[in-house]
Amino acid sequence: MDEGAPGMAAITPSHTYRAYVTEVIDGDTFDAMVDPGFHLTIKLRLRLARVNTPELHAKDPEVRSNAAAARTFVAAHIDGAEVLVITRKADAFGRYLAEVWYELLGEQVNLSDQLLATGHAVPYERKQ
Repeated sequence: MDEGAPGMAAITPSHTYRAYVTEVIDGDTFDAMVDPGFHLTIKLRLRLARVNTPELHAKDPEVRSNAAAARTFVAAHIDGAEVLVITRKADAFGRYLAEVWYELLGEQVNLSDQLLATGHAVPYERKQ
């Protein structure tokens, strides 16, 4: 792809992989064994795209409680599960930003959308 072509500079490449979630760190970060194909797996720390959840180590007890609830929600839906991840770029901490799709009642749902709909997350305000 020619980066100099009109309209192409704004396109952020993305990649889709199957992954197995091995640990939920907090409401918007988890570890997974990602399958890039070719009979390989890579352990990666992924950060959910588009959302921000409360911090587990916040000073405010209410924020910590909300953070624990967000983590519990995420763990209940994807911990130990096979998911589909669509990654973009790495963030400042080296975590790849990911849209995560998982099965819920026979349908594929987006985890970021679910966190927003249930009030466990707010939209991420800065550019990702």
